[in-house]
Amino acid sequence: LLFRAFVKEQECLKTRLTANQQSIRGNYTIHAGLLRSFLTPYSQRPLPEISGSLIGTLEMSLTENERKDFTTTAMLSSPALFGFTASTTQIQLTGSLEKDRVILDSGSTFLGKNIAFANTKIQECNLDLAGIFKKDEDQFQLSFAEGQSLILKGLTTEKVHIADIHFRPEYGLQVDLDNKSWSVRENTLNIDPLHIETETGNINTEPLTCTISTLNNVTSIPTISAELVTPGIVINTTILQLPLKELIGAFQLENRQLSGQTQFSPATIPGKIGADFKHNLSTTAGTFEIHTNKTINLNGEGASLANLFNNWQLPLDLDNGTIAFTADGTWKTGREMQVSAFAAITGGSGYYKQYLFEGLEIQQDLVILPQLHSNREGSFSLRQLIGGIDIHKLSSNVTFLPSKTGILPRIQINNFDASLLGGIVNIPNIVYDFNQPDSNFTVDIKGMNLETIVNLVKIKGLHVNGKISGAIPVTIKGKAISVNNGKLYNEPPGGEISYAPKNINSAGLTGYALKAVEDFQYDSLTATAIYDPSGQLDLDISLQGISPKLDNSRQVHLNIHAEQNLPALLQSLRYSKGLTEELDKQVQQRYK
Repeated sequence: LLFRAFVKEQECLKTRLTANQQSIRGNYTIHAGLLRSFLTPYSQRPLPEISGSLIGTLEMSLTENERKDFTTTAMLSSPALFGFTASTTQIQLTGSLEKDRVILDSGSTFLGKNIAFANTKIQECNLDLAGIFKKDEDQFQLSFAEGQSLILKGLTTEKVHIADIHFRPEYGLQVDLDNKSWSVRENTLNIDPLHIETETGNINTEPLTCTISTLNNVTSIPTISAELVTPGIVINTTILQLPLKELIGAFQLENRQLSGQTQFSPATIPGKIGADFKHNLSTTAGTFEIHTNKTINLNGEGASLANLFNNWQLPLDLDNGTIAFTADGTWKTGREMQVSAFAAITGGSGYYKQYLFEGLEIQQDLVILPQLHSNREGSFSLRQLIGGIDIHKLSSNVTFLPSKTGILPRIQINNFDASLLGGIVNIPNIVYDFNQPDSNFTVDIKGMNLETIVNLVKIKGLHVNGKISGAIPVTIKGKAISVNNGKLYNEPPGGEISYAPKNINSAGLTGYALKAVEDFQYDSLTATAIYDPSGQLDLDISLQGISPKLDNSRQVHLNIHAEQNLPALLQSLRYSKGLTEELDKQVQQRYK
């Protein structure tokens, strides 16, 4: 039996079948585009644009039994329909026909290669089709066999790539169809571990379980309700690797509104995090929120911010305290994404570079996108900063401001206060632009203890008391810090200096000066400070007072020049306090 249909002298359908009393067998060829042209004059509605060539074979028994066995293959080359394209699709069907149903055996499969629709591409799709498919009046029921699987290879969207996806239903998948709707009965999908590539890194999951409770279009709009569970997931970025555990998510699609709620925990430290999102498919607008359901607790043994992540490479850690945060955002077509976040650290301790710290308290309320800045003024306080010179009771208000010079913000620090060397340090205002890292500000000093300062340099035989105040103008250019013409002066009534060095030649002017400072009672002390980016600190000190060893009635004037490399001094003080070894030990433990 040979059948041909022509469109403008071209074949759109060609079959060559051989039939006898037992069976019918043969092959067929269909050119989709030409078939559409052939059928268009006879169709009451416009037919969709289609293209491609279908080549296949058919073999079916023609016995008098109600059951008729068949085998058929179909290969569709370069198909295009409703925006769906592929290089090839292959269907292999083996089974039997009965009065009201089709039975497909285990060898029945669908294979598609280089599939594309919208912005999604799939290198290969392989689906088991075994099952029973029956018709009941105007309804069809597809009951796939147990052990069915769906394998997708090379799934790519605009921003995501997944190498392999392997689905296996817990029970045979069942689909009900009629003229207007379809529905999938409740089932559970077991999904092999996934490796997901994104623009900023990748995500690796352990095996996933997806329980589908609702999947249909009974209301002519698809409706989905499902729960996703995995014991572990690892998020990798170019900087950090974040392992999570016990992820549970619930997702719904109803009335073109997609929503979801998830909950998970850090893999290595106590805490619980929740996330929710909504997305309207009609308006392409949505919202999300992520928050700590249970604060991240770093107070247990081995718990630290560094342990929250793998491959921690930052020069800081938080090994005590609690962290709470919330972040929310909105998006809409034609408008930049909006993201805000609030974070709080309570009772924190740890290290930053060469310093240990204790009693960290931070609150920040920020707009992250479209440009980072503060929603409102934040706060910062620290009970103690431990280094070569300890600083106590640090506090300030911190605000991030938009910058006109780049995408990074400016930071404004107001009312910085700290206790240092027995006195108070105050900086009324600091503004620093991260895009152009230049800044100038003045450090006000009040009542700093001279005895504590002098004891730092550990000069034998030197004893000084009294207090000093003043103003230190600071300039920052990039990473370079300098001070020019800092001014210091003594607090009334003055103080005393006692210096009695051993084994020093006391002849001439040197002897006179040493005699003067054996017991010097000053009522005026002024100093000029210069600090250059190399770390060199120069002090020119002018003293006025009396020296009973010389003369009780006559004023003595002394001018002293002192030099000190400040970074070297701080390093030696850290060594003397054992801080460098302690920090090295902590850092080495993090980088194992």
